Amino acid sequence: MKIKSTSLLGLSVIAISTLFFASSCKKSNSGASGQLSATVNGTSFQPSLATAIDEQGHILVAGIQVISGDTVGMTLSVPDTAKAGSVISLGLNYDDIMTFSHSRTQIAYDTYETYAHGTINVSTLDKTNKKVAGSFTATLYNFTGSADSVKVTGQFNTTYLTY
Repeated sequence: MKIKSTSLLGLSVIAISTLFFASSCKKSNSGASGQLSATVNGTSFQPSLATAIDEQGHILVAGIQVISGDTVGMTLSVPDTAKAGSVISLGLNYDDIMTFSHSRTQIAYDTYETYAHGTINVSTLDKTNKKVAGSFTATLYNFTGSADSVKVTGQFNTTYLTY
């Protein structure tokens, strides 16, 4: 049975904040950094910072952008067991997720919703050098369960930290 969180937006903000905090705490001389870019319903999403962390079996990639005082964030999850060339189906497994949220309007879209679907194509997953890259396309639905949706396409290429 699917358990829907009533505060998915809060969880997304916490996840993104944790990633950015973790990336600033250096266990060695190299932190996680990279690129994440997307188009959301035809509008460019170009976060000023993208980072990733491998924790509990998933590499969580996150990016954040401030637009006119609104903090817009995106997260996506890649199982750390994936191989280069893997295609991850979103919307079938609640561990493999993607979210897109606005803090000011408190609107969040995710792959937890019944009709949400998409794929993440993993082009690189290098555990030795801690790098993950790929592309994605998805239709995310408003976490309130309404029919409101966004079409998201993009790519990511980042190093990640392991905890």
